Amino acid sequence: MLTDLKELQGMQGYQMELDLKTMPVGAAIQQAKIKSGLDYRTIATRMGIHHSVVKKLFAEHQDRLPDILEVVEICNALGNTFLLDWLAAQVEILPVEAPTSVPGQFCRLSESFANTARATTEAMADGHTSPQEANDILLHAREVRDAATRLMGALEPIAGQMYKGGKWVKVEIFEGRQ
Repeated sequence: MLTDLKELQGMQGYQMELDLKTMPVGAAIQQAKIKSGLDYRTIATRMGIHHSVVKKLFAEHQDRLPDILEVVEICNALGNTFLLDWLAAQVEILPVEAPTSVPGQFCRLSESFANTARATTEAMADGHTSPQEANDILLHAREVRDAATRLMGALEPIAGQMYKGGKWVKVEIFEGRQ
């Protein structure tokens, strides 16, 4: 029975399915090196660094994610884009229409207020508000209401907490004076 990954990868015609999304950084770096077929000295020469540094970079239990410039340099030295492909698989693109962070929600609310103010100013510029202009103002006002509701939802989990030392901690809120 074959259990060694390197033995399996060396078999002719064997194609292993790789899940880039769940693959740890060390495995991705190892796989990129395996795909290149290069040894440490050749990679070191191509990168212009000592081979001992390359050995550390490609260590089996590597857990440090290289920065994007290092990833590009590694890919160029290896002659493949496996590590860039892996890095791209780690990125989860969130839709712009639905920011989930509190700052994103504040930005959405601010944008909605600005749109409402602009529509109102334009409608009132000639001293007469047409039905279409009134409808536009109403639509923008609803955007403000919806953005405020989303912001409230984002704030509820952190209400009564303070960001301190890299984490959210509970704080006592005193109402009124004693």
